[in-house]
Amino acid sequence: MHKYTGWSRMRFFNGIFPQAKFIHIVRDGRAVANSWLQMPWWGGYRGPENWLWGELTEPYRTEWLEHERSYVRLAAIAWKLLLDSYESAARELPPERYLEVRYEDFLAEPRETMERALSFLGLPWTADFEKRFRRQRVVTSRSRAFERDLSSRQLQELEASLATRLVKYGYLPAGKRIEIVR
Repeated sequence: MHKYTGWSRMRFFNGIFPQAKFIHIVRDGRAVANSWLQMPWWGGYRGPENWLWGELTEPYRTEWLEHERSYVRLAAIAWKLLLDSYESAARELPPERYLEVRYEDFLAEPRETMERALSFLGLPWTADFEKRFRRQRVVTSRSRAFERDLSSRQLQELEASLATRLVKYGYLPAGKRIEIVR
């Protein structure tokens, strides 16, 4: 097992390990963008010419420029770029080798989500795993911190940029309870 964040490396690992299975944990783009905006190390503050994600595609560059080079908009675009990389790589894998899990579903139902992941991997839920699982604390207090941290204008900007993807992944607008989508 290996956990990594950021740009998808599924094609790379698939080339090395052609039988590998991949679990992609998707987190609400508003939460991801909000987190980046809080971090001094986020490269978006220096503009896309100087960040880790490479040049913006023309549609994303146009979106950013049309919104006055907003950092909020750029954080939203960064999340979309990362999802683009995962969605593209996932299309090349057979369904039995790719599982998508929403982070918020794990927070709401940790045991059920872990059972689903283990089943996908062909691994049993052992007594030792149960013991270790019970020791883990699941903290949900920051799952919708974007509703507290961002202004209503910033949140509207994020939701406008991310609307299609938020709907695709089953996320509701701010202020609404996220429903578990199966």
